[in-house]
Amino acid sequence: MAINPDALWTRSLGATVITQCVLDRFGGYLKLTGMNDVLHDGCVDGYLTKNVIYPHIANYVKTILGTDRWQTTIDIANQENSSNKITYQAFDIMNATDQELDQMKNRFDYIFSVFVAEWKVPNSTLLEKYYKILKTNGQIFVVILADTPLHQSYYTMAEEPRWKNLLTATQIFENYTADPVDYINSLAANAGFRTDVCEAQSTSMPFKDFPDVVDLVSRLYFDFWGNMSENEQNQFLKENLKNCLSHMTYSEETSTYDYPFKGVMCIATKR
Repeated sequence: MAINPDALWTRSLGATVITQCVLDRFGGYLKLTGMNDVLHDGCVDGYLTKNVIYPHIANYVKTILGTDRWQTTIDIANQENSSNKITYQAFDIMNATDQELDQMKNRFDYIFSVFVAEWKVPNSTLLEKYYKILKTNGQIFVVILADTPLHQSYYTMAEEPRWKNLLTATQIFENYTADPVDYINSLAANAGFRTDVCEAQSTSMPFKDFPDVVDLVSRLYFDFWGNMSENEQNQFLKENLKNCLSHMTYSEETSTYDYPFKGVMCIATKR
Protein backbone atom coordinates (compact mmCIF):
# COMPACT_ATOMS: atom_id res chain seq x y z
CA MET A 1 0.00 0.00 0.00
CA ALA A 2 1.31 3.46 -0.89
CA ILE A 3 1.10 5.77 2.10
CA ASN A 4 0.37 9.45 1.70
CA PRO A 5 2.69 11.13 4.21
CA ASP A 6 0.28 14.06 4.55
CA ALA A 7 -2.32 11.66 5.96
CA LEU A 8 -0.07 10.10 8.57
CA TRP A 9 -1.67 10.30 11.98
CA THR A 10 1.31 12.02 13.59
CA ARG A 11 0.70 15.04 11.36
CA SER A 12 -2.92 15.45 12.36
CA LEU A 13 -2.34 17.17 15.73
CA GLY A 14 -3.69 14.36 17.90
CA ALA A 15 -0.59 12.35 18.76
CA THR A 16 1.63 15.43 18.84
CA VAL A 17 -0.58 17.35 21.27
CA ILE A 18 -1.18 14.45 23.65
CA THR A 19 2.44 13.28 23.69
CA GLN A 20 3.68 16.78 24.47
CA CYS A 21 1.14 17.13 27.28
CA VAL A 22 2.13 13.78 28.78
CA LEU A 23 5.83 14.63 28.61
CA ASP A 24 5.21 18.03 30.21
CA ARG A 25 3.25 16.47 33.06
CA PHE A 26 5.12 13.23 33.70
CA GLY A 27 8.54 13.72 32.11
CA GLY A 28 10.02 14.49 35.51
CA TYR A 29 9.70 10.80 36.39
CA LEU A 30 12.36 10.00 33.80
CA LYS A 31 15.71 9.66 35.58
CA LEU A 32 17.70 11.49 32.92
CA THR A 33 21.46 11.46 33.52
CA GLY A 34 24.48 11.08 31.26
CA MET A 35 24.22 10.23 27.56
CA ASN A 36 21.75 7.51 26.65
CA ASP A 37 20.66 5.12 23.93
CA VAL A 38 16.93 5.49 23.31
CA LEU A 39 14.38 3.39 21.42
CA HIS A 40 11.15 4.85 20.06
CA ASP A 41 9.04 1.79 19.27
CA GLY A 42 6.23 2.51 16.82
CA CYS A 43 7.79 5.69 15.46
CA VAL A 44 5.61 5.74 12.31
CA ASP A 45 7.09 8.52 10.13
CA GLY A 46 9.50 9.78 12.80
CA TYR A 47 7.68 13.08 13.31
CA LEU A 48 7.07 12.45 17.00
CA THR A 49 10.58 11.10 17.44
CA LYS A 50 12.31 14.18 16.10
CA ASN A 51 9.89 16.96 17.02
CA VAL A 52 8.43 15.91 20.37
CA ILE A 53 10.43 13.17 22.10
CA TYR A 54 13.93 14.27 21.11
CA PRO A 55 13.56 17.92 22.20
CA HIS A 56 12.43 16.79 25.65
CA ILE A 57 15.52 14.62 26.24
CA ALA A 58 18.02 16.24 23.84
CA ASN A 59 20.67 16.95 26.49
CA TYR A 60 20.77 13.28 27.47
CA VAL A 61 20.72 11.56 24.08
CA LYS A 62 23.59 9.60 22.58
CA THR A 63 21.42 7.90 19.94
CA ILE A 64 17.73 7.42 19.19
CA LEU A 65 16.58 4.45 17.15
CA GLY A 66 13.04 4.70 15.81
CA THR A 67 11.38 1.44 14.78
CA ASP A 68 8.14 0.61 13.01
CA ARG A 69 6.82 -2.53 11.37
CA TRP A 70 6.25 -0.82 8.01
CA GLN A 71 9.19 -0.16 5.68
CA THR A 72 7.15 2.52 3.86
CA THR A 73 6.88 4.66 6.99
CA ILE A 74 10.53 4.03 7.86
CA ASP A 75 11.54 5.30 4.42
CA ILE A 76 9.65 8.53 5.13
CA ALA A 77 11.24 8.78 8.58
CA ASN A 78 14.76 8.42 7.20
CA GLN A 79 14.08 10.95 4.46
CA GLU A 80 12.42 13.60 6.59
CA ASN A 81 13.16 13.13 10.29
CA SER A 82 16.62 11.63 10.69
CA SER A 83 19.71 13.39 12.05
CA ASN A 84 23.19 12.54 13.24
CA LYS A 85 21.63 11.19 16.45
CA ILE A 86 18.32 9.85 15.12
CA THR A 87 18.04 6.83 12.81
CA TYR A 88 15.20 4.50 11.85
CA GLN A 89 14.78 0.87 10.85
CA ALA A 90 11.91 -1.49 10.09
CA PHE A 91 11.46 -3.77 13.09
CA ASP A 92 8.44 -5.46 14.67
CA ILE A 93 9.29 -6.38 18.24
CA MET A 94 6.27 -8.67 18.57
CA ASN A 95 7.49 -10.86 15.71
CA ALA A 96 11.20 -10.55 16.46
CA THR A 97 13.16 -13.77 16.69
CA ASP A 98 15.09 -14.74 19.81
CA GLN A 99 18.28 -14.06 17.88
CA GLU A 100 17.14 -10.53 16.97
CA LEU A 101 16.20 -9.81 20.57
CA ASP A 102 19.50 -11.23 21.81
CA GLN A 103 21.31 -8.76 19.55
CA MET A 104 19.42 -5.93 21.28
CA LYS A 105 19.65 -7.35 24.81
CA ASN A 106 20.46 -4.69 27.43
CA ARG A 107 20.94 -2.13 24.66
CA PHE A 108 18.65 0.76 25.60
CA ASP A 109 18.46 3.14 28.53
CA TYR A 110 14.95 4.33 27.64
CA ILE A 111 12.10 2.99 25.53
CA PHE A 112 9.29 5.27 24.36
CA SER A 113 6.09 3.62 23.17
CA VAL A 114 3.28 6.02 22.27
CA PHE A 115 -0.14 4.83 21.07
CA VAL A 116 1.13 1.47 19.83
CA ALA A 117 0.84 -0.93 22.79
CA GLU A 118 -2.91 -1.27 22.33
CA TRP A 119 -2.24 -2.94 18.95
CA LYS A 120 0.44 -5.29 20.30
CA VAL A 121 -1.42 -8.26 21.72
CA PRO A 122 -0.70 -9.56 24.30
CA ASN A 123 0.89 -6.70 26.23
CA SER A 124 2.44 -9.21 28.63
CA THR A 125 4.71 -10.35 25.80
CA LEU A 126 5.43 -6.77 24.73
CA LEU A 127 6.57 -5.76 28.22
CA GLU A 128 8.70 -8.88 28.57
CA LYS A 129 10.46 -7.98 25.32
CA TYR A 130 10.93 -4.37 26.40
CA TYR A 131 12.44 -5.69 29.62
CA LYS A 132 14.92 -7.85 27.73
CA ILE A 133 16.30 -5.04 25.56
CA LEU A 134 16.49 -2.46 28.37
CA LYS A 135 19.58 -1.96 30.47
CA THR A 136 19.25 -2.49 34.22
CA ASN A 137 17.64 0.63 35.74
CA GLY A 138 16.45 1.63 32.28
CA GLN A 139 12.92 2.99 31.91
CA ILE A 140 9.92 2.52 29.68
CA PHE A 141 7.61 5.44 28.85
CA VAL A 142 4.36 3.98 27.56
CA VAL A 143 1.23 5.86 26.49
CA ILE A 144 -1.81 3.74 25.63
CA LEU A 145 -5.21 4.37 24.08
CA ALA A 146 -7.16 1.99 26.30
CA ASP A 147 -10.64 2.71 24.96
CA THR A 148 -11.48 4.71 21.83
CA PRO A 149 -14.17 5.10 19.16
CA LEU A 150 -12.03 2.92 16.88
CA HIS A 151 -12.03 0.12 19.47
CA GLN A 152 -15.78 0.46 20.01
CA SER A 153 -16.52 0.53 16.29
CA TYR A 154 -14.49 -2.58 15.53
CA TYR A 155 -16.06 -4.71 18.25
CA THR A 156 -19.55 -3.49 17.35
CA MET A 157 -19.02 -4.42 13.70
CA ALA A 158 -17.45 -7.76 14.63
CA GLU A 159 -20.80 -8.80 16.15
CA GLU A 160 -22.88 -7.76 13.14
CA PRO A 161 -23.98 -10.61 10.82
CA ARG A 162 -22.65 -8.81 7.74
CA TRP A 163 -19.09 -8.59 9.08
CA LYS A 164 -18.82 -11.34 11.68
CA ASN A 165 -17.42 -14.01 9.35
CA LEU A 166 -15.05 -11.59 7.63
CA LEU A 167 -13.36 -10.12 10.70
CA THR A 168 -11.25 -13.17 11.40
CA ALA A 169 -8.79 -11.61 13.83
CA THR A 170 -10.17 -12.56 17.23
CA GLN A 171 -8.45 -9.79 19.16
CA ILE A 172 -7.20 -6.71 17.37
CA PHE A 173 -6.76 -4.61 20.51
CA GLU A 174 -5.46 -5.38 23.99
CA ASN A 175 -8.28 -5.59 26.55
CA TYR A 176 -7.33 -3.24 29.37
CA THR A 177 -10.33 -4.25 31.53
CA ALA A 178 -12.37 -1.88 33.68
CA ASP A 179 -9.24 -0.88 35.63
CA PRO A 180 -6.44 -0.28 33.11
CA VAL A 181 -4.04 1.13 35.70
CA ASP A 182 -4.21 -2.00 37.84
CA TYR A 183 -3.95 -4.11 34.69
CA ILE A 184 -0.80 -2.37 33.41
CA ASN A 185 0.80 -2.30 36.87
CA SER A 186 0.26 -6.04 37.17
CA LEU A 187 1.74 -6.77 33.73
CA ALA A 188 4.73 -4.52 34.41
CA ALA A 189 5.43 -6.18 37.77
CA ASN A 190 5.18 -9.65 36.24
CA ALA A 191 7.70 -8.62 33.56
CA GLY A 192 10.15 -7.41 36.23
CA PHE A 193 9.49 -3.66 36.27
CA ARG A 194 8.97 -1.31 39.20
CA THR A 195 6.29 1.24 38.36
CA ASP A 196 7.34 4.86 38.85
CA VAL A 197 3.98 6.34 37.84
CA CYS A 198 0.86 4.98 36.16
CA GLU A 199 -2.32 7.01 35.64
CA ALA A 200 -5.45 6.86 33.52
CA GLN A 201 -7.45 9.80 32.24
CA SER A 202 -10.45 10.26 30.00
CA THR A 203 -9.79 13.07 27.56
CA SER A 204 -9.80 13.79 23.83
CA MET A 205 -7.37 14.74 21.12
CA PRO A 206 -7.87 16.86 18.01
CA PHE A 207 -7.60 15.62 14.43
CA LYS A 208 -7.77 17.81 11.36
CA ASP A 209 -8.03 14.94 8.89
CA PHE A 210 -9.70 12.19 10.89
CA PRO A 211 -11.33 10.42 7.89
CA ASP A 212 -7.87 9.96 6.38
CA VAL A 213 -6.56 8.70 9.71
CA VAL A 214 -9.28 6.03 9.99
CA ASP A 215 -8.56 4.89 6.44
CA LEU A 216 -4.82 4.76 7.04
CA VAL A 217 -4.93 3.05 10.43
CA SER A 218 -7.52 0.52 9.28
CA ARG A 219 -5.52 -0.49 6.23
CA LEU A 220 -2.24 -0.68 8.13
CA TYR A 221 -3.34 -2.65 11.15
CA PHE A 222 -6.44 -4.66 10.29
CA ASP A 223 -5.42 -8.07 8.95
CA PHE A 224 -8.58 -9.21 7.22
CA TRP A 225 -8.55 -7.35 3.88
CA GLY A 226 -7.81 -10.54 1.96
CA ASN A 227 -11.21 -11.86 3.00
CA MET A 228 -13.06 -8.90 1.46
CA SER A 229 -13.88 -7.76 -2.03
CA GLU A 230 -13.00 -4.19 -2.97
CA ASN A 231 -16.63 -3.18 -2.49
CA GLU A 232 -16.72 -4.79 0.97
CA GLN A 233 -13.51 -3.01 1.93
CA ASN A 234 -14.98 0.34 0.93
CA GLN A 235 -18.19 -0.39 2.83
CA PHE A 236 -16.27 -1.47 5.92
CA LEU A 237 -14.21 1.72 5.91
CA LYS A 238 -17.34 3.82 5.40
CA GLU A 239 -19.20 2.17 8.29
CA ASN A 240 -16.13 2.20 10.51
CA LEU A 241 -15.72 5.93 9.96
CA LYS A 242 -19.43 6.56 10.54
CA ASN A 243 -19.31 4.65 13.83
CA CYS A 244 -16.23 6.53 15.00
CA LEU A 245 -17.66 9.92 14.09
CA SER A 246 -20.83 9.15 16.03
CA HIS A 247 -18.72 9.28 19.21
CA MET A 248 -16.95 12.50 18.21
CA THR A 249 -17.67 16.20 17.89
CA TYR A 250 -16.50 18.58 15.19
CA SER A 251 -15.35 22.09 16.07
CA GLU A 252 -16.09 24.75 13.46
CA GLU A 253 -13.83 27.13 15.35
CA THR A 254 -10.72 24.96 15.11
CA SER A 255 -11.77 22.78 12.15
CA THR A 256 -10.86 19.67 14.13
CA TYR A 257 -12.54 16.44 15.16
CA ASP A 258 -12.33 15.77 18.91
CA TYR A 259 -11.52 12.10 19.47
CA PRO A 260 -12.48 10.95 22.99
CA PHE A 261 -10.46 8.21 24.62
CA LYS A 262 -9.32 6.74 27.90
CA GLY A 263 -5.58 7.08 28.02
CA VAL A 264 -3.08 5.34 30.26
CA MET A 265 0.50 6.44 30.75
CA CYS A 266 3.09 4.39 32.57
CA ILE A 267 6.73 4.98 33.40
CA ALA A 268 8.47 1.97 34.91
CA THR A 269 12.05 0.99 35.74
CA LYS A 270 13.79 -2.30 35.00
CA ARG A 271 14.83 -3.86 38.29
